[in-house]
Amino acid sequence: MKELFAVMLSACMLVGAVSCSDDDKAGGQAGDATLIGLWEVTGEYDDEEGVWDYEFGAQYGYEFVTEFRADGSGCAELTDGSEVQRVDFTYTVEGSTLTVHGDGDPIVQRIDKLTFTELVLSETYQWEGKTYTDLLVCRRVR
Repeated sequence: MKELFAVMLSACMLVGAVSCSDDDKAGGQAGDATLIGLWEVTGEYDDEEGVWDYEFGAQYGYEFVTEFRADGSGCAELTDGSEVQRVDFTYTVEGSTLTVHGDGDPIVQRIDKLTFTELVLSETYQWEGKTYTDLLVCRRVR
């Protein structure tokens, strides 16, 4: 998870303004559920290592929340003990593809599940000739 946040942090450090038209569906709606809101990470699957990590939340001293706003902007905040890192970003959603925009290369994830209470994102990448798909499981805070 720390690696995913580091990638997100580096890609979003200097965010440029990105406007969304109505066609961009910044809300990422799936049926009546919407991406708009505050989401807390509750689990991560690292496909390369083949392991799940569920040690998120105040009880572990490691909290990661992301807010998606209706205007296509958002912020991610990672609290690791007493250290807090915050990243502002913009995003677009087309179909089931979520793209987080920053100064560097955009981060592209697939929305695998979106309900009123749960969000599952996946990111596929290649490493040393193999393809991996990591998962991020979130619960709606508000």
